[in-house]
Amino acid sequence: MNNQKSVQINNNIFRRYDIRGVYGKDFNEDTFFQLGYAIAKQNERITVGSDNRRHSRQLAKYLIKGLSAKKAKVFYTDISSIGLCVFTGWQLKSNKIIFITASHLEPHWNGLKIHYGDGEPFKSKDIKNIKQAIKKLKNKQLIAPKQKQSIVKVNFSQKYINFFKKHFPLLKNNNLKIVVDCADGATSIIAPLVFKKLGFWVKKIHCNYKIFGKRRASEPTLEATTKLKKIVQQTKAHFGVAFDGDGDRAIIIDDQGRYLNGNEIGSLLAKFLINEHQQTQQKLIIVKTVAVSMALENNLKIQKNINIKEVPVGHNSVIPACKKYKAILGVEQSSHIVMPQYFIFDDALLVPLKIGEILIKEKKPLSMLINDLKTYPYKEITWYYDDNKKNQFVKTITSFAKKLFKKFKIIDGIKIYFPYGWFLIRQSNTSPNIKAYLEAINKSKLKLIEKKMMALIKKVRGRGLEPPRE
Repeated sequence: MNNQKSVQINNNIFRRYDIRGVYGKDFNEDTFFQLGYAIAKQNERITVGSDNRRHSRQLAKYLIKGLSAKKAKVFYTDISSIGLCVFTGWQLKSNKIIFITASHLEPHWNGLKIHYGDGEPFKSKDIKNIKQAIKKLKNKQLIAPKQKQSIVKVNFSQKYINFFKKHFPLLKNNNLKIVVDCADGATSIIAPLVFKKLGFWVKKIHCNYKIFGKRRASEPTLEATTKLKKIVQQTKAHFGVAFDGDGDRAIIIDDQGRYLNGNEIGSLLAKFLINEHQQTQQKLIIVKTVAVSMALENNLKIQKNINIKEVPVGHNSVIPACKKYKAILGVEQSSHIVMPQYFIFDDALLVPLKIGEILIKEKKPLSMLINDLKTYPYKEITWYYDDNKKNQFVKTITSFAKKLFKKFKIIDGIKIYFPYGWFLIRQSNTSPNIKAYLEAINKSKLKLIEKKMMALIKKVRGRGLEPPRE
């Protein structure tokens, strides 16, 4: 298929949520041809889009050849945000929606996020099925179709904007000031345009889609958003928003320059979405991951008709649960936010639009609304750990922890509870990492919890397992 050197497919690219690895090392164009062939069924309607990594368009070309070998009708969005791509596939009633990206990972990574036609992400079993299908193709000679491929290039930007105008009428001529940081990623074109068309005063930073990965890390961390914080304060903006590389996550900087991640954003949105649904007599469901702050529950304790469902970390756990329970909100600590009243997928543009609507309704600064919420000291720690060994590490940690601690939960890794807080240790499903999350009622208790957690890790190291590497 491809004139480039042969690359052996690394089985670790088939992860729990999606498919991703290092381009040229773990996969190449031939892999994407095989993936297209394995993913498609005969004559399906499939929407394809990509982020703006230097190899994404080339990989899209080979993916589409593989899809076409199954006679799929392909609708191609070219470079777009993941939200716009999934919206397009949803509107077109596609059977599947595929977006080429490695999200927040470094520029030399790439991969696929695959969705059903309504925007729900593929389940873990679906990714495993693709992996098995690729294995079966190993000795099969695949030939690119000689007949003309059925590809339609589509641009649903205006329909996307009109959708938001319809659902956020209060934002018209709102005069809210917003600073938009797109990490020079996939949202660089569409996000500033949406905000301008909906009436925001917009200041752009890091919105050049031609230089992905050169100025700001595509993970919107506290450190990566220092410039955004500075400009929000300098311009006296109502708030700032920083997107990740593909645009399914966003963090917020409030008018005082404070960094708000999925924990704070989730609590804020939960409070106001509950108010919007007050007329209903039925229980309101909120879905959250096991790593989300305990502040979410504590901020909602006064509400009697709220039921919170806890799921493993990952948007492909949150979104199906939102569908199953007919939830009004889904929250992940890393800022995947789902608001099913609009659509089921986690398009990060919804977050700043909803916050803008809340500011107009409340007539208060964002910082004041955040001050009204309970928050607790919260910490996240990431260690590099070999993909082939991280599962065994977490299994061993879990075995030890069950003997040492009285109260625990095994949903995703192991979560240990104390009267004053908790910690969670789990393996990352998107990269070779071990993750830990800690939270307590105050800073001194957080230090105590961290000390207990590190003592547990030390015991596991004594069993001959490698320690996590920073």
